[in-house]
Amino acid sequence: SGLDPLMQQRFFDLIEEENKRGATVLFSSHILTEVKRLCDRIALIKDGRIEDMDKIASLQSNHYKNIRLMADPADLDQFEKSDMIESKERFGDQLHFVYRGELNKLLRELARFDVQNLSMEDPSLEELFMDYYERPDNDDLSA
Repeated sequence: SGLDPLMQQRFFDLIEEENKRGATVLFSSHILTEVKRLCDRIALIKDGRIEDMDKIASLQSNHYKNIRLMADPADLDQFEKSDMIESKERFGDQLHFVYRGELNKLLRELARFDVQNLSMEDPSLEELFMDYYERPDNDDLSA
């Protein structure tokens, strides 16, 4: 913290060199771009306890999906009523939403409609962090 850009780069290079030599490096930061650059695995700590720990890619792919769906507006009207989706935004024949759960269940539901386009993305590390810390303590992270 508080390093000028040159010293910060030298510090990061040193961490990467030690890691390549087989050392385990514990790195604590709230600057998620640094975390993503330097870490293979992360631990999510809340109230002084490790709540979850895994590879960044595993946490991102297993947590939830950001979905963009393009379909007939009447089909979207019907699909929007589903309790399967959250944080939705509608733009005419497009629906952007968050989906948590079994992917095959979502695909079976979507098969009932005339889907014109579908894209799915894992959450960014920033989205994952914000979602995790905004959830009540009794919610399961991997839900």
